[in-house]
This record gives sequence, structure tokens and C-alpha cells, in this order.
Amino acid sequence: MKDLKITKGEWTYSKYEPYDYGVYSEEGDGRDIALVRSKKDEEESVANAKLIAAAPELLKALLLFNEDSPAVWTYTPAKAHKYLDVKIKASALRAIKDAIQKATE
Repeated sequence: MKDLKITKGEWTYSKYEPYDYGVYSEEGDGRDIALVRSKKDEEESVANAKLIAAAPELLKALLLFNEDSPAVWTYTPAKAHKYLDVKIKASALRAIKDAIQKATE
């Protein structure tokens, strides 16, 4: 798996002020990875903070799926009978590959 150039450790979040949440890692250098702020909707702020805190695990899952699925990446119409839901998989795999690229390049 790729050596990710991200803050090490488990990312978590906590409330700082009304509507403000910090995303950080205990293994980091003490600075926030992200500050989530929404003056309108605390529920939205929490959801965004949770998504950002889950980002490393989501990326690792995508990388693992990508590594474990080389046959699907080489899909050709001649091999279509070997795959179930190839159209769904192809679009999902394209999205996974795009997300990995966005996060790692």
C-alpha cells in the first residue's frame, strides 16, 4: 500500500465552541488537521467533522479495494460474462480510482 503523506494516527474530532469542531490526531504535532465551522447548522458541522476524521480509513479502504481488484481494472467486453454487475462495478471503480488520485496526488 502507498505510504500516505498524511498526519499519522487515528483522526478524531471534538467540539471547540458552538458550531466549531476541530479534527486532530493524538499522534500529530498538536495542531488541528482541520477546523470545521458552520454558523448555521451544528448538525452539519458534526457531520463534516466526522467525514474529515474518517478520511484516512476511507482512503485506506479504497486503496485496499483497488489493490485487491486488478482483474476488474482490466475488464474488456469479451470478459463480461465473468463479472456480475460489471457496469455498476466499472463506474464505482472509476470513482474509487478518482478519489484515490485526488487524495494522493
